[in-house]
Amino acid sequence: MKRKIPLGWIIAGLVGASVGLLSILNFTNPSEAGSFGVLGLFGFMYLLTLSLLLILQRLYDVIRHKKRDNDDDENHKRTPYLRINLIIVALSFMPIFVISMNSIGQLNVVDVALMVVIESIMIFYIVRRTTN
Repeated sequence: MKRKIPLGWIIAGLVGASVGLLSILNFTNPSEAGSFGVLGLFGFMYLLTLSLLLILQRLYDVIRHKKRDNDDDENHKRTPYLRINLIIVALSFMPIFVISMNSIGQLNVVDVALMVVIESIMIFYIVRRTTN
């Protein structure tokens, strides 16, 4: 079963996140934004990263299907969109993780390596749980 996220939703998320992020960055400063401003910043950053990764996934699908049309073999596996979407959701969290670590002054090489390990573990468990 294919479960693609509609392209209209992805573009709406990209435009909404871009407008929201630009408005927060241009019209507020950290001292007056408060906790809702920081939450909005993180939320819009997450939505922007998620939308960009979903667009990249769609472009990859288009290129892959064009290549598949040129092949004669009909025994290609179907794309597991649920697994791919869950991995994209997990990867979209990484910029938020980096920004939050940088805001408390804990961003060095060891911390980045630990973030990569945590993301790798998340993706491992996603792939393991969604394997048929």
